[in-house]
Formats: sequence, C-alpha cells, structure tokens
Amino acid sequence: MAFLAPSGIKPRSLSRRVYAKLFPSDTIFFADAAPCLHSLIIRAMKFKLSGPWLSQIRRLSLFYCSIAVSELLSTLTNMGSLEVLQLGYMELPNPHINQHRWPTVTLPRLKRLFISDTVQTLNIFLGHMALPLAVCLFADSRSYEPNIDPPTSDDFSIFGKSLVAYFQNHSVQKCQANMLSCAMESELLIVGVLQVPEVPFPTHIPRHQFTFNTGPISPGPLPAHALVCTILRSFASSDLSNITILEIDLVNSTLDRSDVDLISFLKALVKVEEIRTRSVMLQMLLDITSDGFILLPSLHTIYFNSSEDLKSDVIMRFLLQRRDSGVPIKTFDLTSCSSSAPFQLLFLEEIEGLVVRWNQEMRHGIEE
Repeated sequence: MAFLAPSGIKPRSLSRRVYAKLFPSDTIFFADAAPCLHSLIIRAMKFKLSGPWLSQIRRLSLFYCSIAVSELLSTLTNMGSLEVLQLGYMELPNPHINQHRWPTVTLPRLKRLFISDTVQTLNIFLGHMALPLAVCLFADSRSYEPNIDPPTSDDFSIFGKSLVAYFQNHSVQKCQANMLSCAMESELLIVGVLQVPEVPFPTHIPRHQFTFNTGPISPGPLPAHALVCTILRSFASSDLSNITILEIDLVNSTLDRSDVDLISFLKALVKVEEIRTRSVMLQMLLDITSDGFILLPSLHTIYFNSSEDLKSDVIMRFLLQRRDSGVPIKTFDLTSCSSSAPFQLLFLEEIEGLVVRWNQEMRHGIEE
C-alpha cells in the first residue's frame, strides 16, 4: 500500500499529521513521490521502508513507531533536506542485530535533533548520527513497559562517550554558549547549555545548544548518581572557558563533596562570574574548597532563585571564606526570593563591598 501527497500545493504550506495505528505493516508511506510535503508527524505506526522515502521533507517526527534500526538509519541518509528530526519512544525490533553494518547518518541541513527514549535507544542514535549543534535529549526509563531493561553501567559509559564526542565537535566556546545549567527538580534531572543574551527575557529568549532531561530517576531503574556523574564527566572533558553563568542545584543525596566528577567539573569552570543556586550547594562548595583550592575563581555574583533554604549561617561562612581567600563576592541577588524571617539576612549589608539586591517584600519586612 502506498500513500501519495496531493499535488498542486505549495511546498511551504503543506504539513501532515498522521495517526497510523490501523495501517498494515507493509505500508510504503508516501514513497518518494511527495515533493511538496514539508512537515510530517507519524504516531504509532508499524511499517517497512523500501528505497528512498520523503527525500525532500524538512521536518519529520516519529513517535511510538516500529521500524528496524537499519531501515530507519538507511532511510535517514537519503533525507538531505531534513532540518528538524524528532524521535520518541520507538519500538526497535532486535536493535543490536548487524550493528556493525549500520550506516552513519549525516544530514547536512539538520539544525535540531530531539530524542525521547531510554538511554539504550539514545545510544543507538547518538552513536550513528552526525549530531547538529542543537540537541535535545530526554531519557525515560520506560519502567512501565515490562520488556524494557534498565540501563547498565556499560550503557552509561557509551552514553558518556557520545556526549564527549558531541562537545568535541560542537565546543561550548565555538558555539558562544555562556550558561550551563544542571539541576535536580522533583526527581528529574535537567541539564542545559545555552546562550543568554545581554538583553534579558522576554525581549530576547535564551538560545539552547544542548538540553538533557529525564523522567523520575530516584528511586528506579535510572540511578541518579550514575547519570549525573556521566553528564558531569562529559562536561569536564569539554572546553568550558566560555561559561560565565552556572546554574547548579544537585541535591537529594545525588552527589557529595568527594565525587571526583563533580570536583573536575567545577575546576573546569574558571570563567564563571555568576552562580544561581541554593544554600545546600554553597555548603557543598565550602566543603570542597576547604581541601586547599579555590573553585570558581572568577565568581563575583550569587543569585538565589529559591526561598526554600535561606540558611544564614551557610551564606555567611561562604561569603567570608571567599573574602578571606582574596576572591570576594561583590553582588548577592535575592530579588527572586522571599523569607518569613528576612532579618536573619541583615548581616549581608554589613559586609564591606557587598551589594545586596533585595526582594521588595523582604526589604519591606526588614524596615517594619
């Protein structure tokens, strides 16, 4: 069975969304006779590919589709016009058969790649595609599916090598990214490398180079510690000299001061001027710097974006430690915070040379 695109429609105006659960498994979808088709989204389709397929398409999204890895990779090699590719929750029968024969996909016009799947499936595509600059990955354990195995230590090792290769080909410095974000939020790991414009949002929106998110990973088949260390190790092997803004919030016992990957990662951030974090991370930085070296030597601004734990004792010790080490903090930003006891932070105004930017409600509470 073959499906052809309608004729007489301008290329820029044609887009199709297809829900294909009922199509037979031998469907040849559009074949290569759809020169007008610009964008195609397919969900839940089991099909085979024969020869060239949609070679002129610019945006392709496949979700919950079943197709052999070798067929999909071979087909992608013929899509020289593809600019955006989305792959999600794929069913890949016998994914490792004849792996040595799989082609490496190079898409000269590809601008953005989105993949949502298990670490194992991410490895398949990351290992056999020339990655574009903009990559968005979402790792999901898919633990609700009984036939999905949890990732092994080897899977994490392969994933880490793919990330290292990506950052070697698209260095942070060359791509002008200036912010790195790594945070745990409600058992989700969220990582981003992006370029923050000088004119803030909403006038100019930050442009992402690389993002990596997960589904719930603690507890479960995606061990938080192994995954976080894999990410940090790949960053540490990259050139991070262009990063001037660091957003970091790795808590929930994910890491501790003795983690070699965390220390190597922080040591690589020699140009960071602003850190966005919470008290618990300041405590971790204090514990590490007490070992005899200073992390983040260019740091001069702290931005608190949470009101959960404004621990005045930790904040004071961190500020004094930086001052005594000859690398004082010059600005402490609390504009996005609130506190039921703001008077506990009054000591900030007594530190010579420190500019405090208060949340207006907090400041009003102090003045009362």
